[in-house]
Amino acid sequence: VLEYHVKENGKVDKFSVTAGNIDALIARLADENHPDSNYIDIFLLGYRHVLTASAFLEKVMIRFNLVLPPDPSK
Repeated sequence: VLEYHVKENGKVDKFSVTAGNIDALIARLADENHPDSNYIDIFLLGYRHVLTASAFLEKVMIRFNLVLPPDPSK
């Protein structure tokens, strides 16, 4: 859910993400056309309340269509 903040002149000043399913939140996190460093910082500080680190990385890799090597420790 996006919340838009409108100036007195009627123009959108900024917007906030207030809710969303985890895939939509990660899509916003990885949005290459509209990077938002504040959103990225906040998401990375709080994602562990809803995901493990490995689940988060798996979803990010899916978002970018990345494939892990057979033995990622090498």
